Amino acid sequence: MKFAASIAIALTGLCLAFNSAVASVSAGSVNELIPSAYRKIGKEYSVPPAILYAIALTESENFYKPKKISRPWPWTINHKGKGLFFKTRAKAIAYAKSLIKRGEKNFDCCQMQVNWYWHNNRFSSIEQAFDPYTCMRAAAQIITEYKNKHGSYEVAVGKYHSPGNKQLQKAYKNRVMKKLRLILQGKRS
Repeated sequence: MKFAASIAIALTGLCLAFNSAVASVSAGSVNELIPSAYRKIGKEYSVPPAILYAIALTESENFYKPKKISRPWPWTINHKGKGLFFKTRAKAIAYAKSLIKRGEKNFDCCQMQVNWYWHNNRFSSIEQAFDPYTCMRAAAQIITEYKNKHGSYEVAVGKYHSPGNKQLQKAYKNRVMKKLRLILQGKRS
């Protein structure tokens, strides 16, 4: 009953503002639904772990067999608007290397879909970009930078996806917000 009440309060906060929702996510048993890596890196960068996890689900959600559990998939590339899910890290890296060799550097990689063209300086190599922890740290850095510059997670999340296009920012914030609501309700997808 305590959990249901805290969810109801949190959802009310969601209606008021994105930043209110972020604050309510960090409490109690809802936080336990978020995998420990997201909690750890969120703490390192002072980014609410639920935001990191909601972004990862928005960007690379995949269903694990046989139970069809929804989780972010680390071996994901988005190239020219097409999401590609690879079975292994090695296959994702090989594909990314083939893109780079052809001169195509504008693609997103890993569970957080960090754009290689704009953010490759955050990694020592393409292999490192597909390390789930390193990728989460890069995403947390980007979000932190936008949050510090613009003062809110709402703006930071939108700019994480599309720094220069307000229409795309709004659509993306709404998709992340939907995942955030599900997390608050104790669901993954």
